[in-house]
Amino acid sequence: MVSAGFGAGLIAGGILMIRVKPRHPLRLGMAGMLVSAPMFVCLALVPHTLTTAAAAFLVGLGFELFGIGWETALGQHIPLDQISRVASYDMLGSFIASPIGQLAVGYLAAVLSIKAVELYGRHRPPPDSPGNPRRPLRLAPPTPHHQLVLRSSAARSPGRGAELRPPRTSPGSRF
Repeated sequence: MVSAGFGAGLIAGGILMIRVKPRHPLRLGMAGMLVSAPMFVCLALVPHTLTTAAAAFLVGLGFELFGIGWETALGQHIPLDQISRVASYDMLGSFIASPIGQLAVGYLAAVLSIKAVELYGRHRPPPDSPGNPRRPLRLAPPTPHHQLVLRSSAARSPGRGAELRPPRTSPGSRF
């Protein structure tokens, strides 16, 4: 649902930018990026699927406003003989910044103790408590009674590539 909300926001932002011709497209794009903040507040304070999907719609809308505004500003203000070089540096910076930000966010959250992370942690019961609706599912450890044995391609019949067989054990082994 959250991804669908994000996608719907992207579509709505594209349709909106077809209809609207702003005088300053980059200003509108930067304003669109401000609209993405409620998503993160929503994740920290109100972890409900519908609320998060609505916030994801706003993020998609804002991202599309920014993307179209940015590309329009580049096309309007960069000479044609330099546009490929500027676009290349733009993409390089974007592709480098994304993984660096993804690597840094966990460390910064741990070091800086971001308020939203603290609030989320205080309002939730511990993961193993019976009152937590998002309690992790505990699976039994795998038993060594069966193993996956792949047959050779010469002995394989059409449509069958593997079968379960009990392992070969010596008479004195535990398993």
